[in-house]
Amino acid sequence: MGVPQENVTLSPDVIESLHRKLGDMRHSVNNHLTLLSTAMELFRRKPDAIMRMLDSMTDRPEQIRD
Repeated sequence: MGVPQENVTLSPDVIESLHRKLGDMRHSVNNHLTLLSTAMELFRRKPDAIMRMLDSMTDRPEQIRD
């Protein structure tokens, strides 16, 4: 699906739906970024926890991509 070559009119319902979906996406991205930044801070404070945390973080890139 490419970019429309002509003007497109969106109904208020479609705009509301897009707004809601973008809000959900922002929320999900922020949640994952918070997890990653928290893990980095933990690594700084407790270097001995790195191996345990790495095991639990290996599935995060797939979750973020999804």
